[in-house]
Amino acid sequence: MSKVLIVDDDRVNRELLAALLEEIGEPTAVAHDGPSCLAQCREDDIGVVLLDIMMPGMDGYEVCRTLKEDPATSLLPVIMVTAHGDREARVRGIQAGADDFLTKPVDSGELLPRVRSALRTHHLIDQTYTVYALAASLSSALEARDAYTHQHANRVANYASRTAEAMGISRRDRQELYLGGLLHDIGKVGIPDAILRKPGPLSLEEYQVIQTHPAIGAHICDTTRGLGSVSRIVLCHHERWDGAGYPNHLAGLDIPRLARIVAVTDAFDAMTTDRPYHRGISVGAACEELKRCRGTQFDPEVVDAFLSADVYDMAREVADALHVRDVLRL
Repeated sequence: MSKVLIVDDDRVNRELLAALLEEIGEPTAVAHDGPSCLAQCREDDIGVVLLDIMMPGMDGYEVCRTLKEDPATSLLPVIMVTAHGDREARVRGIQAGADDFLTKPVDSGELLPRVRSALRTHHLIDQTYTVYALAASLSSALEARDAYTHQHANRVANYASRTAEAMGISRRDRQELYLGGLLHDIGKVGIPDAILRKPGPLSLEEYQVIQTHPAIGAHICDTTRGLGSVSRIVLCHHERWDGAGYPNHLAGLDIPRLARIVAVTDAFDAMTTDRPYHRGISVGAACEELKRCRGTQFDPEVVDAFLSADVYDMAREVADALHVRDVLRL
């Protein structure tokens, strides 16, 4: 269970705040100065930092700034304790990255809801990070089996996010879409290597096996905590606007909207990269193919949104981003 870290050079203040929090069942830890605070935040399960400003040596502003600049602790909520009416202290705290403020003398009626709100925020951030890290790990596991898909899932996810933004889709749905793009082919972990890595054309029987990967992937997502919300994207990303896709031959608006976006970005990336069975074509040629299949294989709205962006710039941006980070980092 995450702890509230009370940071104050005054022993009486530390003990008073700890008593108030422990009375309602919130576990606490204490630090008497900045360096010990930083060490505990890196080594212990800290959910929120209750940080005094006036401390000898390293003051609260410097401690807060250091926490926010370190990727390992940058998302950790920091509540700074300031003197009543000290506007300048609050401004400096905001500049240092503080998330909230309490005034001295600290009132228990204000302290407890502020701390609990910060702990809820920390828990949600931690859950989100875990889900994204799990998705990235699953995607990497697939790439380890199928070398030609190197960074394919990441590119599809990034293209999909940019397309969704052009369509005015909400931030929350774009986050779900990113996960769906990252995991769209995860069902291929259940496809035999002889088929998955075959350099030539697939036989009818082999193609029927390949067509099972959306259902396998959806099952993996449904049975993995935190990934159930993206299972419909994974299941439906090979459905076609005209109903000729698989596995359920859905058509038009019956196909989930986010899956329709992944269908377009998946096809674009497949066309523009080398595969065992074909050489990648140019971005321009791929755009012409999307136009040709608009209204038959693909949702016209999605194709229009994808092409409304500068596709060349988008492709370069995605490639540059993936060169810097091979796995998703929040």
